[in-house]
Amino acid sequence: MSDNSASQGTVVVELSTTTATPIHEVIEVPGTIPATPL
Repeated sequence: MSDNSASQGTVVVELSTTTATPIHEVIEVPGTIPATPL
């Protein structure tokens, strides 16, 4: 169960850090969002 806790913890941190950015996008392409200019 340690793996599950670690995975969920990471998702929570990502969500808190990126409130305006969709979580699924952040997880799928974490390097594309910051690299792509607005």
